[in-house]
Amino acid sequence: MLGVLVTAVVPPTPTVTLGPSLRLVIPSASTPAPSTAHGFWFQFFTSSGFGGLMAVVAASIAGVLTFVQFQHSRRKSEEDRWWDSLTWIYDRSIPRDGGLSPIPREATYSMLLALNEKVDRGNTIQGETLTSILKLFKIEDAKSEESNERPDGAPETRHPPFSDPGIARALADSLSRQLKSKGFGQNAEAIASAHKYEESVAAALGRAYAILGRRPIIGGGDLDSKPDLTVLTDEVNILVEVRYSPNRLVLTWEHLQRAVAQMTSFARLMSKADRPVASLIVSNVDIALSAKERWKGEDGLFFAIWRDQNDDRNLARILRDVSDWGKNRVHNTSS
Repeated sequence: MLGVLVTAVVPPTPTVTLGPSLRLVIPSASTPAPSTAHGFWFQFFTSSGFGGLMAVVAASIAGVLTFVQFQHSRRKSEEDRWWDSLTWIYDRSIPRDGGLSPIPREATYSMLLALNEKVDRGNTIQGETLTSILKLFKIEDAKSEESNERPDGAPETRHPPFSDPGIARALADSLSRQLKSKGFGQNAEAIASAHKYEESVAAALGRAYAILGRRPIIGGGDLDSKPDLTVLTDEVNILVEVRYSPNRLVLTWEHLQRAVAQMTSFARLMSKADRPVASLIVSNVDIALSAKERWKGEDGLFFAIWRDQNDDRNLARILRDVSDWGKNRVHNTSS
């Protein structure tokens, strides 16, 4: 039987002897050599090439920041020039006593069209400012055309001056369409239409009372005040709520609920006056039947539809009903 002798030799190489003529060599575990990859990055980060690369990166970042600042400064400069141009156009388009003659309206609208081309869809401040100025100029143009309709022999003055009113209107309409296509002016358009309708209703009330042979005191006309209009007669005081609807076919109860609540509250506050107080809602569209049914029993609440002068007589009929209501209230109170 063979004996097994194991001899471990540490230096230089461990071996195992299995017999007289058999020896097994076992490699010894040694500390691995440093990674060549780690050595590359260490040498790279500490080399002059890395310093040069960082200098290029720093220069690139500085260049980007400089470009961004330049773009911001250029946009700011362009915006300042835009506002300066608009200010100059406005100042030169308004007649001033003792100053330079205003530029023709066609030139004004042409320059406003050029400014509008530089207005982005999202620039609300510039867009709405242009819209407001356009509305102002169109109102002045309408007043100018009215004032130019003078009797024969009267001197003709154009204020502001026009080379061709037709061209001016065409340019103004083109600018209005462009502004609307960018989403500007919808709110301003609605406010202007509502204000114009309120003024028309005030004039219609005067004509309707003239049909009845009466001359009441009509006040109000401020969109920010409630009620919109007040009418003072010998028999009754009337609080008038003017509701202009450009899109709806009828006014529903939901549309009028708040207005009616306000009107009745005002009427209660004024109920101690020497005359009864009625509420009148005037609109350019009809009232839904469901709304009329809800307020059918509301004492002193009246509705009227007025669109144009063709409705003056219908308005006069309703005003007569309001007066009769006031007379009955006085009679019932005194009795």
